[in-house]
Amino acid sequence: MDNSRNPGFSDDRAQFYLAHGGGYKGPFRPSELLGKIQAGQLNWSDHCFREQDGAWIRISDHPVFKSAQTGIPSKPSTAVPPPFKPKVSQSLKWYVFTNEVQTGPYETGTVLKGCTEGTIPAGAFVWNENYTDWKPIGDVDEFQHVFSGKPLQQVDRRSSKRRPLIAQVYVTNLKEVVSAICQDVSSGGMLVLTDLVPGKVGEVIRLNVLPPAESGLSAFVAEGEIVRILEQSNGFSFKFTRISPDAIKAIEEYVS
Repeated sequence: MDNSRNPGFSDDRAQFYLAHGGGYKGPFRPSELLGKIQAGQLNWSDHCFREQDGAWIRISDHPVFKSAQTGIPSKPSTAVPPPFKPKVSQSLKWYVFTNEVQTGPYETGTVLKGCTEGTIPAGAFVWNENYTDWKPIGDVDEFQHVFSGKPLQQVDRRSSKRRPLIAQVYVTNLKEVVSAICQDVSSGGMLVLTDLVPGKVGEVIRLNVLPPAESGLSAFVAEGEIVRILEQSNGFSFKFTRISPDAIKAIEEYVS
């Protein structure tokens, strides 16, 4: 095979991993892989992985390297490439929304484990502080590879699309008043953070919400019920049962 060709790559970012010793090494740029082949450190029959491909592919079969070769390796490798385990950042904190319930925050590894074990479905949505809105988990780089090739179990969130909103909230169960903070809101309810949860799941309470001026929302009052208490008892999910049409309309415009 003629390995002397050295084409320019239109995308020469470090995005390829190499199967190596039962594990993987990388990431490498396409030009780096070609240089290793020309130096005899790699064979065209070795396997490479790129996240957007979702599978290990022989270098000779990868479209990125087609222009750099003139034939097919005569002795393809029989080694089985290892499963791809991307390095993940544990500094991000993720919130997960599925089956009309929001949970979190979780570290990246915890969410990955849930995806792998099936406790977090492919149709879930996730959010972290770097996002302006929720994203389908299958579209997020950190988790996309888990769901590659799996049918998407979509969760219908059209009626409860959420958006982060930091707002002062006063909560009352008609016996006491608690100061709290809204974390996000939808036309169906909101997530409220407080160290003093004013009741149990199913209990009816009332919220006086004071959004910041830059949100474009006016203050509003809503009555509803506690549908879930967060794992660390530092907040709760709240479902609207009584709220003015004007407030709902304003929330829908804010969320959309």
